[in-house]
Amino acid sequence: MEYDPVFAFLIAVAICLFIDLAPSFKFSKIFCASSKFIAGYSYTLYLIHYSIFDFLLKEYGQGVLTFWIGFLISNLLAMAMGYFFEERGARIVKTWLNQFFNKRNSNIFFRRE
Repeated sequence: MEYDPVFAFLIAVAICLFIDLAPSFKFSKIFCASSKFIAGYSYTLYLIHYSIFDFLLKEYGQGVLTFWIGFLISNLLAMAMGYFFEERGARIVKTWLNQFFNKRNSNIFFRRE
């Protein structure tokens, strides 16, 4: 069996409880800021980490040092790429879309023909 059904059920219950109780938690500003920072590059990290770890495993083999080097390289590269592509890119695209749609559709509902 690939997974334990009891463990999977307990994880599902824990997730449901966390979702239900999360709005009542008060998190510190540091925790919220660091979570927002990590979320800013998480998609880029998701996209690149496998390639980096695959390369390191093929070239240097398995080991704790390989893991930590891959972890460090993946996160640093994802932070840099995330800054330029996720954060700045999103701001540029949102600004462009807002300008485009505001100019084009500013009076779409109030046209008199």
